[in-house]
Amino acid sequence: MPYLDGLTPDNVGEGSSRLTVAYLEAVMLFPNDPERQARAMMAVDVSLEVDRHIQHLGPDELVPARDMAALVDSVRRAPRIEEFASVSKQAMNRGVFAGYVVLHVLARKQLSPKTATIGQAIKLAIEAGFGDSASNFNKSVRSQFMAVSHLWAAFVMLAQEREAEWAFPCRLDSIPYFLATAEVIRREGESFKPPQSNSTLLNPSISLKVPEGIALPQIQPLVFERL
Repeated sequence: MPYLDGLTPDNVGEGSSRLTVAYLEAVMLFPNDPERQARAMMAVDVSLEVDRHIQHLGPDELVPARDMAALVDSVRRAPRIEEFASVSKQAMNRGVFAGYVVLHVLARKQLSPKTATIGQAIKLAIEAGFGDSASNFNKSVRSQFMAVSHLWAAFVMLAQEREAEWAFPCRLDSIPYFLATAEVIRREGESFKPPQSNSTLLNPSISLKVPEGIALPQIQPLVFERL
């Protein structure tokens, strides 16, 4: 089973940082593109490096000359966050589409098992404005986001529950809870075969799992009160 290899016991929980969030963002937005993941991480890392230098300066201080050359070189070599704007928007739309479908199938599994089909979930996702077409889902969305669709489902669910205080993919202090929610969704999806489907909702040989040894909060099984 593949793992979210950028997560460790040191950067989840008390050690969570903006780089932990950046890693999750990159993996969720570009699950099949390690090079783009690395460039996105580099952009955030350099931005944080610049912020660290500025935060330690007094009102009339300048960055020491010994640090300036390295800082300028890092900024020069780093990709600009702006370069990811358009492609990230498309990836965001597709990821939400994938997450909504997973979440809706699992909701129907509890509330209306006979209608818990992927096709029905796709149709409702489109009607709700989360997707554009069934053909796009089958050709692009499912194959591209299958490995991380449980993470997107967790994002969709928690964003709906806590709309006023949520962020993508989660707030810094909510990383363990976000990951725990995604793991519950992953396990349910890997064990459920929807009607009219030849395989389980999520593929355990593809879905990215939280590595062993990372402490996550214990959360209750998913309970859906309505579709």
